[in-house]
Amino acid sequence: MYRASTIAAVRNSAIARRAYATPPPPPPPAAEHTEKSGGGSGKWIAAAALGAAGAYYYYSNNTAQVDEALHKAKKEEEQAVAKAKETANHAVAAGQERFASARATIDKEAKDARDKVMKEAEAAKSAAKGQLANARDSTEELYHNARAEADKKTAQAKAGWSSWLSWGSTKTDEAKQKAEAEKDKIAKDLRKA
Repeated sequence: MYRASTIAAVRNSAIARRAYATPPPPPPPAAEHTEKSGGGSGKWIAAAALGAAGAYYYYSNNTAQVDEALHKAKKEEEQAVAKAKETANHAVAAGQERFASARATIDKEAKDARDKVMKEAEAAKSAAKGQLANARDSTEELYHNARAEADKKTAQAKAGWSSWLSWGSTKTDEAKQKAEAEKDKIAKDLRKA
């Protein structure tokens, strides 16, 4: 930034007070008007009044043409109103037709969706019934297997108790099994030889 003293020195120097080479031109002298202004407006007012009088004369003397023009304008207006009503009725009919078509499409899509949901529900219901039947069969099979196993264990327990009470019968069974094993062993040895 410049110091304040530097800026003040530049302002007071000869460069800042330099005069222009050419002085500005003097202002133009005031013009004197000798003509009177506004003198032509009376002519225009007279022309407008004359035109209005002519129009009044024309329309007052030609009432038949004016009545005919009014009648024609009224007839055209009635035709335009009738055509607008016809167009509006046609648009309403087209709108109702589109609405009925859209309603039919929506009803069909709703019915299709309902049928699809019902089919899926029926498929899920039959799948659940199949799973229930499989589970029931599996449970019954497990029950029968458990029952058979329980009967088998009961028979073993009874056999064990019986053998405990009749201690010698199991020993004879063991002796029979040993004898048969020896018999089979000897028969094998004889076959080899």
